[in-house]
Amino acid sequence: MIISTPLPNALHAAARARAIAGIARRRSVLKIRRANRELTDQLALALACIQRLSVDNANLLAALEAASKIRSIDIPHGSAARPAPGTPGRP
Repeated sequence: MIISTPLPNALHAAARARAIAGIARRRSVLKIRRANRELTDQLALALACIQRLSVDNANLLAALEAASKIRSIDIPHGSAARPAPGTPGRP
């Protein structure tokens, strides 16, 4: 009866390869989670900046109207292309 020793070595190598693959997979998952966390933080910061700019824009428009004593005209979408009734170019 001949006993070959490569079988235990092959099993050991396969187990080692699985362990290394598991470590690599965990590292990849950690990198993805870290990137996700960073992107989430950046998205929250961008949202706060957009909100701040919206408020600043509204305040600047109000200040401009007050300084120039001109009121803005709220025009519904699409009606800017049509002349008002009674103006030249409108029947």
